[in-house]
Amino acid sequence: MTSPASALKPRWSLARCQFILICAAALIDRELKPEEQTEVFAIASRTPTLTEISQEVIQGIWDDVFAHHQRNDLMSLVRTAIDDLPKDPKLALSTYAHAADVAHADRRIDRRELRFLNTLAKDLKLRPADRRLVDEIMDLKNRH
Repeated sequence: MTSPASALKPRWSLARCQFILICAAALIDRELKPEEQTEVFAIASRTPTLTEISQEVIQGIWDDVFAHHQRNDLMSLVRTAIDDLPKDPKLALSTYAHAADVAHADRRIDRRELRFLNTLAKDLKLRPADRRLVDEIMDLKNRH
């Protein structure tokens, strides 16, 4: 049951939630690599949900996520984004795929990225087989 205070709390848009999770995948290992940043903005330029918002808004979300990252508070944004993301299995899988694509962009997954992807998959309630397939595809896509 939701409390009256939480019922009044404005929810974030689908685009904001999705882009925060994509950005978090680039920053979670505490080292932003050029390949990851390039992939974040490439995804933003071709994903239907994200192309509906302006580049100025995209940049503002990136700046906010980066500021939280600098303050070691990235996971508070991640939590809210996961909570506010609409509960749709196809959307969850797509969001996970985008985040996994960014995490794999530098051709390796470190322990922080793996922990983030594990948490994201669990919180988005992905089926293990779907998650494995996405991870295999992203590994192949970014390996060669």
